[in-house]
Amino acid sequence: RMSHDIRTPINAIFGMLEIGKAYPDDVKKQEYCRNKVADASALLLGLVNDVLTMNKLDSGNFAAEEAPFTLPESVAEIYSVIEVLADEKEIHFKPEETVTQHPNLIGCKLCVKQILLNVLSNAVKYTKPGGTICVSCTETGVKDGASMVRFVCRDNGVGMSKAFQEHMFEIFAQEENDTNTFNIGTGLGLSIVKNLVELMGGTIRCSSKLGVGTEFFVTMPFQLA
Repeated sequence: RMSHDIRTPINAIFGMLEIGKAYPDDVKKQEYCRNKVADASALLLGLVNDVLTMNKLDSGNFAAEEAPFTLPESVAEIYSVIEVLADEKEIHFKPEETVTQHPNLIGCKLCVKQILLNVLSNAVKYTKPGGTICVSCTETGVKDGASMVRFVCRDNGVGMSKAFQEHMFEIFAQEENDTNTFNIGTGLGLSIVKNLVELMGGTIRCSSKLGVGTEFFVTMPFQLA
């Protein structure tokens, strides 16, 4: 499964390079090919990173580095990346301002970013042009000296069937039906998200309806800095 998924962007890169060679003096064609090579390279890098991360998690060698970080800044960095992806696909991305009384926290900033990036990029991936993605990040309170942060992502994309939702966090899980024409990737993203959330002592919940959209609710505890 991974071999097939990794081979796809590599073939795209070779194809674009061959087209570029055939039109050495066509500036627009060269720019088009470079953009497609960049897109395919980014996809390939994402696939490889997912495989490496899942391997570390599966073997128990993944270390969540605890360090001070500023929640609003970290969240804003991810939002800026997703905004570009959404604009390219003509999707309305509506992030709410991060609400927290304790912006300075201690935790694994890399894990937080990877969790948000996976959930939000999935929302972009499975939402059609003209669709909407709403996202919020809120501190819901302090429990046992830890700030409880809740992240919510809602989209009106293709959604998931009830049958698939029972397996959605399993590795390589991808729904295959007539409404899903976005089946690109290893199917590791949600499995990685669930593993990272649980590694940090958090919870993840999903509500989805095929053809209507999906909601993800992620709650994570962080020590106060």
